[in-house]
Amino acid sequence: LDAALGSSSGGLEGCSFKLLVHAACSCVVLQVPIPESLVGALAQGMAAARPEWQHELIILVSTAAALYVKDGDDALLTALGPSICSGIKVLSNKGLSKVLQSLSRAQFASEAFKACSPKEVHRLLVNSQSAEDALYVLEVCQQCVGPKDVVYGLQRVASCNSQGPAGAEELRRLHEAERFTTLNALLSRYVHRFSTHDLIKVLHSCVVLRLQPSECSLESLRMLIENTLCGDALSPKAAVKLVWAYKQMAYQPQPGTREAILKAIGEGAGDLSAEDVANSLQAMAGLGVAVKADLVVLLEERFATLLECAGVQSVCHFLLACARLGWQPKAQSLALCRQVVKRNITRLSPEQAAGAVWALLKLHTSDRHLVASLEGLVRAGSAEHFESSTLSDFVWALTQSQPRLSEETLAWVGKYWAHRGGAFSTDQLCVLVWAFLTPEGGLPPAGMVDMLTDELGFTSEEQGMWSLREITLESLCYALDAYSVVEPRVGMLILLAAQERPGDVGSLSPQSMANLLRAHVTLDYSLNPEFCSAVLSRVACGVSGYEPHQLVGVLSALSDLRVQVPVALLRHCEQAIHECMPKLKKADVQQMQEALATLGHQGARLVKRSPQELNRALCSSRSARETLSVVEDFGYNFDGVNCATALYQLTKLRSKGGPGGTVLQADKRAQELERLVLCNLPDMDGDALAITAWAYARLGCGFEGLFQAHQEQLAFLASSLRPQSLANVMWAYSKVLAREPGLRNKFRVGYEMQRQVGALSSELNAQELAKVCWAMAKLELRPEAPLVTKLLAAAADATARMTPQELSMLLWGLAHFPASQSSSDMRAFLQASGPAVRAACPGLSAPGAVNLLWAFTTLDFVPEDSVLDALFASVKAEISEFDANLTSVTLDSIPHLQYRPHDGVLWALWGALDRNVRVLSRQDVLRAVDIFDELDFRLEKHLGDYRLEGPAGGGAGGSSRSLGTS
Repeated sequence: LDAALGSSSGGLEGCSFKLLVHAACSCVVLQVPIPESLVGALAQGMAAARPEWQHELIILVSTAAALYVKDGDDALLTALGPSICSGIKVLSNKGLSKVLQSLSRAQFASEAFKACSPKEVHRLLVNSQSAEDALYVLEVCQQCVGPKDVVYGLQRVASCNSQGPAGAEELRRLHEAERFTTLNALLSRYVHRFSTHDLIKVLHSCVVLRLQPSECSLESLRMLIENTLCGDALSPKAAVKLVWAYKQMAYQPQPGTREAILKAIGEGAGDLSAEDVANSLQAMAGLGVAVKADLVVLLEERFATLLECAGVQSVCHFLLACARLGWQPKAQSLALCRQVVKRNITRLSPEQAAGAVWALLKLHTSDRHLVASLEGLVRAGSAEHFESSTLSDFVWALTQSQPRLSEETLAWVGKYWAHRGGAFSTDQLCVLVWAFLTPEGGLPPAGMVDMLTDELGFTSEEQGMWSLREITLESLCYALDAYSVVEPRVGMLILLAAQERPGDVGSLSPQSMANLLRAHVTLDYSLNPEFCSAVLSRVACGVSGYEPHQLVGVLSALSDLRVQVPVALLRHCEQAIHECMPKLKKADVQQMQEALATLGHQGARLVKRSPQELNRALCSSRSARETLSVVEDFGYNFDGVNCATALYQLTKLRSKGGPGGTVLQADKRAQELERLVLCNLPDMDGDALAITAWAYARLGCGFEGLFQAHQEQLAFLASSLRPQSLANVMWAYSKVLAREPGLRNKFRVGYEMQRQVGALSSELNAQELAKVCWAMAKLELRPEAPLVTKLLAAAADATARMTPQELSMLLWGLAHFPASQSSSDMRAFLQASGPAVRAACPGLSAPGAVNLLWAFTTLDFVPEDSVLDALFASVKAEISEFDANLTSVTLDSIPHLQYRPHDGVLWALWGALDRNVRVLSRQDVLRAVDIFDELDFRLEKHLGDYRLEGPAGGGAGGSSRSLGTS
């Protein structure tokens, strides 16, 4: 090879750069040393690089870097070094990113980079795709990088750093490899030349990267910012970065700085992204900044407008911030946030899912299905990665919504305790100890009760006299209920300490209130007058939000303690019992009836009917009046399944002559049923959701009031829909959107529907498959080729079992999919379905026959003559039902199908044209007549007395033309 390259017959002078690169790569593959003459030629070629050499330049640099990394052979990389900058200049951004990745991996530093211009350095930073690449650029260009690009490079490194455990591991590796040394030096060099906004960017990025610059500490940066802030106007985004950095550093901003931050965010709220809004609120909540209500309103309104494109992490941060600030967002904002969480729940990390459970419970906007899914997602993560505060908040939230935690969740919490038990604060331990105590006699993990006893101060001489004052009454109530069982002596001391704090009762959660009262019963100790008054006031304020088990516990305890409860509060409690009646057991209702009687409320009407009893009563009703009477008498007992059953029964009775949607909606009992449906939607399963939508579509009732909430729940439970439910709900949505066109722009569950169709395609029976394809076309869903292939495979086995109408729906729906029109599988399916179509023709309705003709035309498929003979025989048989549209579609299909129907069919079509001629447009009539002319059909009958004024195309002028005989 050396001899050939060095020969006098021209050597490398006539070789193209592409050929030289291929020769070098061949040497590498053959494990042959690359000749020096070839290396020199490659360096010369790179120095004179051209844009069209993109591919070769990338291959060459990648090969040279790989040789160095793998074998330590730096000959080629060193030779190319002086020319690398020249080669980089002609690369596209995508190509430059690939080259930087190779050079960064090899950690190759060429002197040529020192001569890069500021513009070139900035381009290198822009195209760095990882933190390591950006650090590499700053290292090799440190002699020529300016202050602006140092800041930009630092931000680039911070933005490339991934989140979660993977990001933490990457940061640890970069710190251990001392990759931030150059960056530290650059920051120290330019720190006094940075503007205020640049200093904020530096502080924010350093906090993200957990970077402590050697000669300009974070404290120094903070002081520089606060000293220069008064002279510079603060932008909204800079204000968000600054307050977020302060929160991460646990620094309290100075009053002037705080006012400047709040002012900038308030004035520029309209320019913030969803992530900015969430970060600013979360930071202000974490710092305990007093935020005015008008600012929170501005930020909430801005966030609501961005929810369509907001990430689920930003939504969780927003909910957490609102909960910590004690701010209750609008119901519409919360509903949209809940939708985003449900749609993207799989994108949440376990820590984020735990935070979402706490925030949703605090904001009273969760539902049973969502909490259960989030709880499962939390348990799927490793407990060791959690912050103790996040875990304890998660456990606290579950105690507010469940009578007791599941065994799986308790075992998961136990693993955390085994690894990091000492990380919990006293308040957190109070909740955890209570969570592990069960009615069956369960106990907390070893050492947990002893640690809490010590933290509460009961192992000291003071016996908790002083230490209990530092614990919130909320946590103390959890500890009180726990110790009343495991160690009554300590429980009594806690009870006495709690009764000395009536002013704190107003902040107690429902579960804490239940714990407090139950402990008094267990320890047989009455409420003192002042404390009792505070308890009753708190119950009156929050009883409407109590879970069933909490309501049972509070009323039973008040009854056992013989508390004098005001009549108004007892009536309020009775109303709360009615509202949560579907979730109560008969024994619970009986217990509360007795408690209300003991407390002096004798007239409480609490009649519990089980869901099974209610369903039997609904199904046995023989008229809409009887069905609605069950709703009127026992509607407060209805759960989601009962609501769906009532709607189904009304729909079934309507087919037997019962009232339709208009009449029903005027009935107050039907209005109450609609209210119950809306209240129970969050607890409905997939089958109940499908029946609800199906009933509204069949009854003709307005669906607008339920549409958004129904979609939210349907999107969340779509993966659990059975084939029949999926087909019914898709059919229902297509009917509803056709009847109420204003809802079409609000339709949001198409993706979830298509995904479930793909998952269940092999399980759909003939009727369900036809419904699904028809509904997808009506809903304007356009499945991709893989889904169409699945549908065709399912249809191949089902067409023989389809009724004529179902076969027509199937082919009409498939013809609407663009992927079908170019599919070879579709043509094979149509060819194979010929016998089924021919057999179905005698039973086709007029629209069914025309839909098949339209489908064949749209799919550019010509069936066998025997199939077309049968189809047009159906057309002739149903011709009396043809309107103008069916007539036009049928006639238009004839030229495309290259088929001449029998004269009897043509006479029938001519009669339909004559019957509908005044409805058709002038152009439609002319086109129809032309079709008859092309078929060489002799007409012996005038087409009515229809006259066309003006020429074809609608232009002015021209003579009139009478359409009579051909």
